[in-house]
Amino acid sequence: MLAFKPRLFISYAREDEAFAGSLNAALNQAGYHTFFDKSTIKIGDVFPEKIIHALKHTDACILIISPFSVQSEWCKLEAYYAHFFRKPLIPIKLGDSDYDAESPLRSIQKNIQYATLESYDD
Repeated sequence: MLAFKPRLFISYAREDEAFAGSLNAALNQAGYHTFFDKSTIKIGDVFPEKIIHALKHTDACILIISPFSVQSEWCKLEAYYAHFFRKPLIPIKLGDSDYDAESPLRSIQKNIQYATLESYDD
C-alpha cells in the first residue's frame, strides 16, 4: 500500500461525466486527492486558471479517451498542458476511441501503456 497518495487530475469530456464521476468517487474513497472540475471549480472561479494551476500541482493526469474527448478542445489542451508540465499521463481508453492520425496526442496510444474498457461498467 502506498503511504503517499498522488494528486490526480481527471480529464474527461462532458459526455463522459457519469464514468468520470464514478472514477473520481472511487479514487476519493481509496484516499486519493483528485482534481475533478465538477467538485473543485466553484462559481466565480476563472476556469482556465483553475485548470492550469491544478495541472501544475498534480502528480499525474488521468486522460479518459473517448469518442467525445478526442474531439474536445478542452481535453486536448489538458493533455498538452499535462505533457508540457511533464506530468505522467494515465490514459483510460473507452472502447476503440482514438486520436486523429495527425494529432500529436496519438503518440499516447503508441508509447504509453493504457487501460481499455469495453464498457463503462468495467
